[in-house]
Parts: sequence; structure tokens; C-alpha cells
Amino acid sequence: MTDTILDKQAHLNRSTGGQWNLYTSHRQELERLIVPDKPGGRICVLGAGNCNDLDLRWLTEVYAEVRLVDIDGNALARGAKFQKVENSPRLQLAGSIDLTGLADRLGAWSKKLPAAEEVEACIRLAARPTENLAAELGGPFDVVLSPCVLSQLITPLRDTIKEAHPGFALLLAAMRGRHLRLMKNLLSPSGRGVFASDLFSSKILPDLARVPKEELQALMTKMIAGQKFFSGLDPASIVGVLARDTPIAPQIGKIETSQPWLWHLALSKTYLVYAISFSVTRREFL
Repeated sequence: MTDTILDKQAHLNRSTGGQWNLYTSHRQELERLIVPDKPGGRICVLGAGNCNDLDLRWLTEVYAEVRLVDIDGNALARGAKFQKVENSPRLQLAGSIDLTGLADRLGAWSKKLPAAEEVEACIRLAARPTENLAAELGGPFDVVLSPCVLSQLITPLRDTIKEAHPGFALLLAAMRGRHLRLMKNLLSPSGRGVFASDLFSSKILPDLARVPKEELQALMTKMIAGQKFFSGLDPASIVGVLARDTPIAPQIGKIETSQPWLWHLALSKTYLVYAISFSVTRREFL
């Protein structure tokens, strides 16, 4: 992986490191989705970062093992130390993990846009089986949580080649498919995946932070209809991969979409977030 991608993510993690209190409501919404049926079991969190959106003490009380994964291992360590669980035998940190599988290539595109051949090569790389990475991360798990990390994974793509590039949509679809396949392959036969995503921000809708909770579902529907959201991250696109993607669809059980909520990332920035939960019907690495 390149220092460029890691440096940018590390900078983002440091910039939000002191925002624990601002994350409270967002953290509670995520927790509601990952409450286990009974104490014990194993949970894996992809892209945990500085853990502001995770109550690690609570997680290590209700799960027998909590595995946190991120490209920025220092952020994981800082988050565990801040929450005073760094010595918990139930907590496992997995840093320096490139969840895109493409960081070394994406990082170079800020200096030179990729040729069509390189775009095609990246799409093929993203389509490779995720079995080895799932094994490296210690799967299978009872719960796998992706807490608004996919939007971060595709940010280098959006920042470099831009959405107007002919390869953008294809690369985004490839990266999105890879992420959801990894989630599925990390799950046990009866496991549950929780995919949360930020859909649009107050940059698009300045008064977003003031929208009442009971109006958020209608607002999300309206913004999607008006094509005012982050490309490829809408619920229909995610459900489409889970329900119709040939490799994983036969192993996906019930799919549920949550009510949206607001995530106050900073005093001046708010995101609308939703989540999709899915179960696995039978185990088969892809």
C-alpha cells in the first residue's frame, strides 16, 4: 500500500480524534444494530479508525472477541487507549490492512490518471476472491460491521479520476462488490452483516442538521430521487449487490434496511446515514 493513501487516512483519523462526544448519537445507532442475541461470540469491525463510533468497553463486555481492522493501526491503538481497553484480552487490533486491495494503485493516480488498461487491471484485481484476506483477519465471525467505511474507501477514487471519468462507475462497482463479498466471507454460517453508509452531507443540504428524525426517511427518498447522494452508495445499489450478485446472492438470507439517522461528524458537518443488515444462509468462501 502507498504512503499517500495511508497518510490521508491517518490525517483524517487525527482530525476527528477529539470528537468522541459529537459521535454519541451515531454510536448509539450503530450499537442498536449489533446487539448480540446473547453474550459471547465474535465481531469484526472493518475500518474502525480511531473508534469514535464504537463503545469498545461495551463491545468487550457483550462479545467474547472484538477484532478491529483498519489501514491506520496507530488510530486503532489510540482509540483503544482513549477508551481504556487497550489491555483487554477480548480486543484484537489488525492494522495496516488495505481493505480496497488497490491502495498502491489508487495512490498514484493523484499524479497521473490511469490509462484504460490500468482501470481494467484494477477491476480484475477487485474481482479476485477475498478468501485469503478473510482468513488473515481471523474469520469466521458472528457479526461483521462496516461503519461508513465504504465511502472512505472510494474517496481516493472520487478525488483522483472524478465521477466523469469513463472508468469511475466500473471501478466503484468493483470496489463495492469486493467490500460486500469480504463482509460475507468473514461471516459464520449463521452470521449477520451490518453495512452502514453515509449517503449525503450538509455540503449538499446545508440545513441537514436541523431535519427532525421523523422526516429523515422521506428526505432520503427525495434526495435519492433527485440524484443528490454519493454515487453507488444508495440502499438499492447495496441491496442489488447482495440480492443479485452471482457469487454471493445464493448465500445471502434476509436483508433489512434501517431507518436513517444523522451523524454529526463535526460542528459544521452532518451526514445522513442508513444501514443494511443481512444474514448468511450457508458458508462458502468466494
